Amino acid sequence: MGLVAGSWIPQENLLKITHYEPCLNIASSTTHCDMCPISQAKAADLIHQKELDILGWFHSHPTFAPEPSQQDLDTQRVVQQWIGYGKPCLGVILSPFTLSGALIASPFRCLIVDERPNFEDLFVPYRFKVDIDPIEFQLSTFLEDLRRVHEAEVGCSNERRVDFNKPYSKESKLSYLDKYITSVRMHLARCGIFASSACDKIEQGILSVFD
Repeated sequence: MGLVAGSWIPQENLLKITHYEPCLNIASSTTHCDMCPISQAKAADLIHQKELDILGWFHSHPTFAPEPSQQDLDTQRVVQQWIGYGKPCLGVILSPFTLSGALIASPFRCLIVDERPNFEDLFVPYRFKVDIDPIEFQLSTFLEDLRRVHEAEVGCSNERRVDFNKPYSKESKLSYLDKYITSVRMHLARCGIFASSACDKIEQGILSVFD
């Protein structure tokens, strides 16, 4: 889990997520996790050093759908308060390892939490549409960040670290890395704006990180 960052252009109602900064968690189970406030503050400093805006937070639902739980909604409100009301606060949830989805793109959700109209003190999630911008995408920066996150020890003990060379499931010959590459390919194909040669370069770059 961690913070997502980028830029916010209020005149265009446009949010651009260009960076992820991992954080430690202080409590974690299969259905719940909490961000370490000290690690969160350090991540925020690193983001500000890059002259980026903090846009929200990220966490995964490793083996189940990326639908927000009540705990997620509560955490979202806490992060919103920390960032400051009047500023955007996105929640990004990824479901990378659902066993039913070995051959599909890993699903994700990008959302905000706000009051439901005409219901006092009832907060509900609102889903955002996400586009991938090939003009803003910088492959070298992406691979640098990917390598840093992959090699980092932040918030992950060795016994919980994913070995990307291992089989994704007992029923599949795909490795975790194969699953990752397949998911990237499908998400890029869906947006329909990356040339095949660009997709090949992205794939080869990812493979070089895990080599």
